[in-house]
Amino acid sequence: MNKIKIIDSIMGSGKTSYMIQKMNEAPTDDKFIFITPYLDEVKRIKEACPDKKFIEPKIHSVNGETFYKLDSLHKHLSDNKNIATTHALFKMANETTKELIYSGNYTLILDEAIEVVKQLNISADDLDM
Repeated sequence: MNKIKIIDSIMGSGKTSYMIQKMNEAPTDDKFIFITPYLDEVKRIKEACPDKKFIEPKIHSVNGETFYKLDSLHKHLSDNKNIATTHALFKMANETTKELIYSGNYTLILDEAIEVVKQLNISADDLDM
């Protein structure tokens, strides 16, 4: 069964600190993917949870082949690593990402709401076209 827990409180009230505490108290075999809007928060999670050894997906090359961040994310999920990354990467998630999160029995933590609908400013000429 999948459970959803929402923690809604004003900025600065300790939501992220609470999640850091929960992750640090979790059994060693519990796996997490922590999604935040800010790279500084990715760094914070990595430093605040040293025993969990969070990994940040990166662009890298192996034998002249380039692997992009989504490739890196999928590799780390396949390897059952704890992952800290940004909303920007998570917005690129696809069916493979979803399957790897489910099959790895990850706890997904979304720090701050993700903007999924974006308003576009269009002109009358755009509408006519």
